[in-house]
Amino acid sequence: DAKPSAACDKSLLDAVNKSIKATDLKHAKVKLYKSLNHPADFVARFLDRQPACSNAQVGGRSAILCHLCNMSYVYDSSFDWDPVANTFAHGTGDENWLARAYYRDNCKTVAENRDATAAELESLGFTVIPSKANFLFAKHPAIDGKQLYLTLKERGILIRHFDKPRIRDYNRITVGTKEQMETLVASIKQILNEQGGQQ
Repeated sequence: DAKPSAACDKSLLDAVNKSIKATDLKHAKVKLYKSLNHPADFVARFLDRQPACSNAQVGGRSAILCHLCNMSYVYDSSFDWDPVANTFAHGTGDENWLARAYYRDNCKTVAENRDATAAELESLGFTVIPSKANFLFAKHPAIDGKQLYLTLKERGILIRHFDKPRIRDYNRITVGTKEQMETLVASIKQILNEQGGQQ
C-alpha cells in the first residue's frame, strides 16, 4: 500500500489503494496496448488512420477517474461514483464540484493565488517564468533547485524538481489555496534567511 506523506494526502491514497484492490487489471475486459510516447502515438494514428491507444469513451472515462482522484486530494474527502450516470452515488460527494460555474470560480481563485505567489517570489529575488497555468516555474540565485526542494520537503512542503541540465535550477510549484501558498512563501523566506540568501 502507498504511504501518506502528509495528512492531507490520506483520502487520495485511500481512494487509490481501494481502487487497486478492487480492480483486476489482469482479467480486465478492456485492455489498451502499451504506449511509451503518447504524443508520438497520437501523431502516428493521425497519419495512418489506425485506432489509437484508447477510443473516446475509454479516454473520457480515464480522464474522469483522474479528475476524481484530484477531487479526493483537493477536498480531502472520499466518495462513491456511479460510472453509468456519471455522478456521485450514495449521498457522497458534492454536486457543486461538477458544475461549470463552480470550476470557473475556482480557476479565478487559482489565477489570483498564482499571480500573488509569483509576485511574492519575485520580491524575494526569484526568477519566475510567466505562467497562465496552475503552477509556477521559478529559480533563485542563492539556492539551487534540488536543495530548495529537499529543504522544503523536510518541512512538510512538496514542490517538484527535475534533475535535467536546462532546468535543474528551477522548481515547479503547484498553486494551492491562499493559505497553502502563504505557508510556502513564509517557509522559503525562512530558508533564505537561514542561508543569508534573501534579496
